[in-house]
Order: sequence, then C-alpha cells, then structure tokens
Amino acid sequence: QTGDVRTILPLQDNFSSYDFSFSPTGRRLIYKTYPSDLIILDIKTGESVSVKSADNKQSGGGYLWSSNGLTLVYSTVIYSEIFEPIAYSLRLVDAQSGSERILLESPDNCFSALTWETNSVLIVEREGEGNEGRMIIEYDLNSNNIINESTATRIIENFLITYNGVFAGIPGLRG
Repeated sequence: QTGDVRTILPLQDNFSSYDFSFSPTGRRLIYKTYPSDLIILDIKTGESVSVKSADNKQSGGGYLWSSNGLTLVYSTVIYSEIFEPIAYSLRLVDAQSGSERILLESPDNCFSALTWETNSVLIVEREGEGNEGRMIIEYDLNSNNIINESTATRIIENFLITYNGVFAGIPGLRG
C-alpha cells in the first residue's frame, strides 16, 4: 500500500526554506515565513492562523508543543541595530486562535523550553551569566508563576540518580 503525498508548504519566491514544527497529534504545523511571521496550519482543514505577536520580536525558534497539540511555546531574541542581543523571552501560543503571551523575559538570560511536566506546567532552562549559571525553572501556566528554580547541576544529579530518563517527574525537582 502506498501513502498519499501532498505539498502542504510550497516554497515561495522570496525564501528558500521554512522553520517549522509538527504538533505531537499531527494535526497542526507551525512555521515561520520570511521575515518572521509565524503561521499555524491546521493540516486536517487546511485553515491557517497567524500568530498575533505580543510585541515586535525579531527572531524566534525552539518550538515545543504541549502533548494535546493545543498550545506551544517558543523562545525569542531581539537584536540591537548592530545585531547584538538586547532582550530574550519565552512565549506561549494558543494554536487555535494564534494568541500569544510572554511568559518570561530578560535582558540578559535566554530561555529554552525543555519539556511539559503536564499541560499546565512547563520545564524551562534559563541560561545565566557568571556565577549564576544555568537554572531549571518550573513554570505554572495557570498561575503565571515560577513554581521552583534549581541549578541545572542539581537537576542533572537527580536525573542520574533516578535513572528514569525523563526530566518531568524527577524526584527532588520541587524540593
């Protein structure tokens, strides 16, 4: 038996590639077009929604979908006129409406979403400078608050001790 093959994102004349990510359900696809528009395509219906940016971000990536495929997070950076990073953020997007909100912001530290502990708790890495180093953050999407911050070294030690192979649910993450 052969499968159907169809083009869902034809290349445009003004760019040669897409930055994209499929949802875990396979229903949706987020992709970035030139210069930095984000679009969510419902593969089943063919309808698309533009992400309504919370501000004028310049660059984004590192898309991470929730397990139900209804929300996703991604990281952004804003550059100065001489292309030096001046601000970082982590943003949450509703995949059905395209609405976006900023979860975390910093002028000095970049954020990377690692995994969803649940559909309402996100595990994030914050890359710090100097003695601060890397931190692992548990962020509660329902309360819009950081639940816990731990050094990346402590988390990795707990991870190696438990041998469970999954960041979410590591014993000692909250303690």
